[in-house]
Amino acid sequence: MTLERKLLITVIGIKIALVLAVLFLFGEGRLIWADTEHYTRLGRNIFLGNGFSIVSGNGTVYEPTTAFMPLYPFILGFFSLYIPHGFAALALLQAIAAGFTALFTYRIGMFFLPSGWALTAVVLLVFEPLVVAIHMLMMPETLFVLFVLVFSYYLLRAASGANTYDWYVAAGFFALAVYTKPAAVYLIIPAALFALFAKNGARNALVFISVIVIALVPWIVRNHAVSGQYVVTTNASKNICQWGSTGILAVKYRVDASDWNTTVYLSEHAAIMSRCSGAADALKIFISEYPAEFTKLMAIAVVSMLTNDGYTVLFEKPADEQIKIHHNYLTPAVLVNADWQYKVKAALNEYNAVELTAIGIGKLFWFLVSMGAVAGAIAALRQKSMRRDALFLALVTVYFLAASAAAAGLAAGARYRYQIDAFLLIFAFVAAHALYQKKLLQLPETRDITDVDDPSTTLIYGRIIRKKPFLKRLYRDFYEQIKKLLPDKNNNPVIVELGSGCGFIKDVIPGVITSDVIPLPGIDKQFSVLAMPFPDNSVDAFVMLDVLHHVGETRKFFHELNRCLTTGGKVIMIEPANTLWSRFLYKHFHQESFDPSAGWEFASTGPLSSANSAIPWIVFYRDRAQFEKEFPTLQIRSLRPHTPLRYVISGGVTMRQLLPSFMYPLVKGIEIILSPLNRHIGMFLTIEIEKTERHNL
Repeated sequence: MTLERKLLITVIGIKIALVLAVLFLFGEGRLIWADTEHYTRLGRNIFLGNGFSIVSGNGTVYEPTTAFMPLYPFILGFFSLYIPHGFAALALLQAIAAGFTALFTYRIGMFFLPSGWALTAVVLLVFEPLVVAIHMLMMPETLFVLFVLVFSYYLLRAASGANTYDWYVAAGFFALAVYTKPAAVYLIIPAALFALFAKNGARNALVFISVIVIALVPWIVRNHAVSGQYVVTTNASKNICQWGSTGILAVKYRVDASDWNTTVYLSEHAAIMSRCSGAADALKIFISEYPAEFTKLMAIAVVSMLTNDGYTVLFEKPADEQIKIHHNYLTPAVLVNADWQYKVKAALNEYNAVELTAIGIGKLFWFLVSMGAVAGAIAALRQKSMRRDALFLALVTVYFLAASAAAAGLAAGARYRYQIDAFLLIFAFVAAHALYQKKLLQLPETRDITDVDDPSTTLIYGRIIRKKPFLKRLYRDFYEQIKKLLPDKNNNPVIVELGSGCGFIKDVIPGVITSDVIPLPGIDKQFSVLAMPFPDNSVDAFVMLDVLHHVGETRKFFHELNRCLTTGGKVIMIEPANTLWSRFLYKHFHQESFDPSAGWEFASTGPLSSANSAIPWIVFYRDRAQFEKEFPTLQIRSLRPHTPLRYVISGGVTMRQLLPSFMYPLVKGIEIILSPLNRHIGMFLTIEIEKTERHNL
């Protein structure tokens, strides 16, 4: 059995099991979404002889509609009328569709990634909690995304010249996507441009467009007969006028976009709607009359989509209507409100600790995926072999983000991002794979480094730290953290920094004695930490940043610290942590060894080239009892894991910075919010040790 077949069968089997479990535990009603009833009525009207229509008046007048696409209502109507337990049956059918979603995500991923990496991206996609929920719910997204993926795969394959018939298949599934949701219709522009640059581009583009037009013409003609307009739908225009203007006014007046008393009922809103008959009118009004508000609206909506986990839908409460998936106060969209602090607090109070933990992990996950996707797209576009295909996927991603932000405004949440979740994960894994191969984002000045023990290498790293604002601010925060833990002495305490390198601790702690084992300009003393030139009981504090895990003779080092420290003196160090998140990064993306199963000692080949980043965890967690037995006067006062994001985003001393420097406070704020999870996600560990009077044995 091939890997693809195993993947398809496995995903379908698990998805069906999940549907059956939900049906058994909660019943068929759990499959119903807010719009399910409306779609079902539309579909039933088709089979009851009332055409594709909505009910108006007293419930007896059927008015043909051009605001919705017919495919999913048709399916819902059929299953609800003719299939026993129709919603349950359709949920099982969508489980099968989810299996094919996994298959085609894998196939697209193989254009950019090795098989194992593409498979991992697929697993994360199809079993992400919100995606699992979407695949069960009676809503068009499951089929729509499947059609978009199949269309994208065959278009990529067609462009490679594999088979002429691929153009027909791509066009057919494009038409199916449009018949499911109108959001796909304008994708014909990047798709046609992509076709033009393929082999026999003009002919292929003509074939592609012709098949789509032929498939859509009957529906367009029907809409003209109903509305007098040759259109695929009138809903898109309505959405951008309605929700775009609502969002703009919310931004302008700093009110809740979902509070119609302060947006929809404003005379300003009515004035906009009176002049807005379509997407072109809407964009013209927004750009010319509200340029600042429209720009801010689009930026907030896009960021909210990319970082919104959507997990609140899994824990929905019978509380205020505002605290729901579409108006989630736990997204950046809440910052529009003048009273955003109150709204955030109100939302937090809706969930218990377990729910908030899940929501926090979800937000962290999608933040990392989104940032990784940006880096991965850039990396793929830089590679000639991937450039054409990456450009198409990037255009599709940008299109859906922009279209959703414009059409839904501040209501654009995680459900809208689901349309491109597969592409985001593929690009994120392109970035991860490139990082794994140490190709992506490497700083030019570090590419030729072969000897990390050479003093010139430390000088290069020092210059990098100073010129990278993100990394420099992180180092300053580390120094400030160390400063707060220093012994409270007023009589000119002796403070020694070990392994100073080319840091700048004196900018934060003036008077500190800097040192290193290698000769470097600007340091005060050069010596080995195993034989320090200080008298017994003479040093009030030793401070160090990323030093302990480079010391091969750990016991000898602590004996030397103990000898030099005064009673009440401290050792304050910041070292790598051993958490679920840090283990993954240190093992796969860091050049230094990370072996939690090792002992305290390791062979030293050089002051920097030799290391085991797990040593701090080994000594202070795994073997803490042993440490306390061997060094009874060195009391461990605190162990605090922290900083899950900032170092990664800074790129360290070998990689480029991943985010603009002005976002440092935002990332730091996110870390503060995530701080309850630091024992699982922290990358660094602050260790505070105090020398006390010797215990009586």
